[in-house]
Formats: sequence, C-alpha cells, structure tokens
Amino acid sequence: MIRCRCAHAFSVGSRTVKFIECGSSPPQGHITGTMCRPDLVAIPASRPSNASHLSVESQSSEVSHESQSPGLWSDIGGVVEFVSKGTTTSGGTKQSVAYTAYLLQQRPDRVAVCGLYISAKHFSLVLVDAANAYSTTFRWDEDNDSERELLFRVLYYINNPPVSMIDPTITCEGDTFTIEFQGQHHKGYTGKDHTQPRP
Repeated sequence: MIRCRCAHAFSVGSRTVKFIECGSSPPQGHITGTMCRPDLVAIPASRPSNASHLSVESQSSEVSHESQSPGLWSDIGGVVEFVSKGTTTSGGTKQSVAYTAYLLQQRPDRVAVCGLYISAKHFSLVLVDAANAYSTTFRWDEDNDSERELLFRVLYYINNPPVSMIDPTITCEGDTFTIEFQGQHHKGYTGKDHTQPRP
C-alpha cells in the first residue's frame, strides 16, 4: 500500500514540530542502511530541514498538507507508529520501540530518544537509551490530566530534550557531527563513518 507523504505541523509552546508521513519512502542516511519506515517522523523546529520547508500556514497550530520526503534520520526528533490491521497493542508498541532504537543509533548527539505508538483506544510512550528500551501504555481517557500531560511532555521533548537526553560533547548539523574532546572541536563526522571526518 502506498500512502501519500504529507507534512503536519504542530505547535509546542512557541516552536513548531513537523510530523511527516513516511508512506513508501523511508528516512535516508542510516548507518545500517535500514529501509524501515515509521508511520510518522517528527522533525524538531531547530533542524534545517524543518525550518526550510515550513510554510506560513504551518507556523500556527493548523495542519499543513504539503508533500515532503521524511528526510534524514539525523534530522528526526521522534517516531510515531499507528495501529495497523492485525496488530495488537503489544505488537505495535514493540514496533515503535524498534523504530525508536533505530533513531537512537543515528543520533550520537542524543543519550535517549522518544517514540509513540497510537491506536484508537491506547497510546504507548517509548524511551530508548543505551542501556534499555522502556515503554508504558495508557488507555485514552480525556478525564485523566496526568496522562495527557505526559503525552504533551513527550511532544515537548522533541524540540526541547532535557539535559539528561543530550550528549553535550556532540553537535549535529544535517548529517554531519562535531565532537568536542579535550577542548578541541573535531568537525565533519557522519553517521556512516565514525572513524574519519569528511574531506
């Protein structure tokens, strides 16, 4: 099945997060060469691919329906998987954990990353770090403020990850990383080759 690739903008505080449907196009530039496709990828406002593609309409909380490629794994701030026919909540959550783990592999500037699994009756929050993968599942309950607050906290972390989720010695620009070591900045590293900087 081929789905159209649309971009949906969502304001979190004063900054916009862009959700892009992957459809039949996987994000590019993963160190493993994976062709996996989360249902949605979340691009933080700070990423160049987000800033250059956002329209004036999408700067509000309205939805922008422009067609767009999911871009680079290194630009992604979070992944979202939706329920699909024949998939249990447990199975869908495991799929979201797998996609979130792929995201962490391609984000050396991050110590941990978040993902979501969403169905009609449940949602699962996923956190993956170097030590483990964690998930917790909730029933949709409009009267439960703590669950809603937790969901919005995960969305907020896409643009504003807490210090505990960031490696301050590594910065990322596009698919290129700069590593700070003993006061020196080593530039030009990519997710495909961690041994030598780019010429």
